[in-house]
Formats: sequence, C-alpha cells, structure tokens
Amino acid sequence: MGACQRRSARDLRRIASRCHIDPLKRCLVWGGTTGGDWVGNYGKITAKCPTVYHSKTHYVHQVVYQFRFDVILDYHQQISHFCHNSLCCNANYLGLEPLMVKNARMSCACSGQCSGHGNQPPCML
Repeated sequence: MGACQRRSARDLRRIASRCHIDPLKRCLVWGGTTGGDWVGNYGKITAKCPTVYHSKTHYVHQVVYQFRFDVILDYHQQISHFCHNSLCCNANYLGLEPLMVKNARMSCACSGQCSGHGNQPPCML
C-alpha cells in the first residue's frame, strides 16, 4: 500500500468518526467543521486528495467521492447530493453530474418533487 493510499484511508476514517447516520434518509451526516459558499453549507476537512501533493482544505463530500470512485476532480466538475443534504457524505448518495443537472436538482428540492434527470439517478426526497 502506497503512502497516498495510507493517507486516504486515514482521512476516510477521520471523516467517518465525525459523522452520524440520519435515521430517515440514511445519510452519513458530517458533524465536523463546516463552511459555505453562496449555494450551501458544506462539510470541510484538511486532507490530502489525489489532486494535490500536500494537504489542504476540501469539501468532505468531494474527498469521499474522489476516494470512493478513484477519480480526480477538476475545478468545474460538480458533485450532486441526490439526498439534497449538503452535509451528507454517503458516497452512494453523491454523483458527478453536469452543472445543468445539479441546478435541476435544486429545483426539485424547492418543489419537493423530482422532475427526472435523464440517465442520472432520481432525487431522494
């Protein structure tokens, strides 16, 4: 096991230790540091991701997605929360989607009804 893999396993254990399970939606809800931008409040953690060679602050759901699906995200790729919980870091409830689909999901959350998203999974309302 390489140094990066050991680090990622350690980061994932740290993330799991700061989460609790939402009994209704089964979300893995982040209970650590949060910070937001104009669209929501997201969990934050200092971790070493596959995209960088040193530790820096990342959104928790992006760290989980990158390690779970072994992908490297660039700045314009979007991770959607199918459950509409910005603090959820359950990898099964996250998806890499175009911005247009992510924005459509926000409409579903506001209306309380999923309008469908082509070949992407439906919202969990």
